[in-house]
Amino acid sequence: MSLAAPSAGLVAAALVASAIAVPVAAAGSASAACLDGVKINISGHKRVFIPVPGAKITFTKPGKHTVEIVKASTLSARYGTGDAGDQDDIRAAVKDVWPQVRNAVAVTKGHKETFSSSKGERVTVTYGSNGDRVKWTKVDVDSDCSTTVLASGTAKFPRKNLGWLFAVSIA
Repeated sequence: MSLAAPSAGLVAAALVASAIAVPVAAAGSASAACLDGVKINISGHKRVFIPVPGAKITFTKPGKHTVEIVKASTLSARYGTGDAGDQDDIRAAVKDVWPQVRNAVAVTKGHKETFSSSKGERVTVTYGSNGDRVKWTKVDVDSDCSTTVLASGTAKFPRKNLGWLFAVSIA
């Protein structure tokens, strides 16, 4: 991965740790063309379903079924790193682009859903959030535009919209 500047035009710097996209003049000396320091680059965004741990059940018998959240909990973001400073930087960079993401959402008890299944159907029901998954890279950019990848990973962020996901397969 290189953030080396071309000889003409403008290059947009990746999302930096302060979560601001900064334009960089590409012409001129290398020191003027690169932002020296550690930055968080965000890429590879995808909407994904993030399940609440322990809130998945499968039905194989036909009939009427009811599923319900019986215990309150929290669905938290997963950063792919244990470093608290990196987590703050990743969260700030992602929220700048997708403000709907949350660090955590409350799962309240009582959310109930009733459905029917037929003979030969296998129904898997999961409770969770339609959230966001992003890839992140922590890079150190030197004044000569050389880069060093310090860490990378995948982060998942829930959104406040929680609900049931039904997956039906026919045997």
